[in-house]
Amino acid sequence: MAAALVLAREETCDRPFKLWIIVLCIQDVLRVPTRLYVLHKVAQLQRDCDPHTGGSEFESGLSQLMKSRVFLLGRWCSHLVLGWYICGMVWVFTAHTCKTTAPVLFQLSLVLIIILFVFLGINFMCGCTYLVLVILVRILGRHVFGFEAAINSVACTLQGASVDTIAALPTAVYKADSTLDSACAICICEFQSEGEGEEEEEEEVIVTMLPCKHAFHSDCITSWLKINDSCPTCRSSISQDANVDTDAGAGSNMQANTTIQFHFET
Repeated sequence: MAAALVLAREETCDRPFKLWIIVLCIQDVLRVPTRLYVLHKVAQLQRDCDPHTGGSEFESGLSQLMKSRVFLLGRWCSHLVLGWYICGMVWVFTAHTCKTTAPVLFQLSLVLIIILFVFLGINFMCGCTYLVLVILVRILGRHVFGFEAAINSVACTLQGASVDTIAALPTAVYKADSTLDSACAICICEFQSEGEGEEEEEEEVIVTMLPCKHAFHSDCITSWLKINDSCPTCRSSISQDANVDTDAGAGSNMQANTTIQFHFET
């Protein structure tokens, strides 16, 4: 583009194509810092957000970024560029002598207008394709394939356990001669390395026991249960098993109290 402007420095035209091209270049250069800032912030959000929150933290950070002054400034600059493109389009279609007196400027302006139409056409086609696909997926998925019920069932399955349920899980110190699992099924690491000798002081490994009698590293199973209410090994529900154990314990206590009370009455 700069070479074309140099070649057309002595050309004259009834439309200010040279000014139009220079302003376009300046606008593109001014938009570079805002674009780099937005890309940097999005990458920082993707790096810092906790994956266990289900994307809610990333969405809230992205919404705050879209309300920032830098993002709004970049949007206004895009609107100005689009308006300036429309001015150039009008000048290209209403030019009379530029084809002969300034062929380089005219052809360069025409190429830029064609590139704009190509980008607008691609964006329009992508938007229409996305809209059609969303409508088809909603209609076919709901009435033909039953995707809605499947999605609801998966969402219910992926609900994590409550904080009280996780905190109430018992812990134990792992021993090599115990009947517990020898490795954590989440991180695939053994609770005790094979190279530890008897003379060396063994480091105590605290494991968390689930109601299904499977053991895991406490940190591993805590992170897992925050997003999934089932055992990673046997897929049994943690909350249901805990409720069953609680009900069984309450029933046994009630039976014991009744027996003691009957003993005193007799």
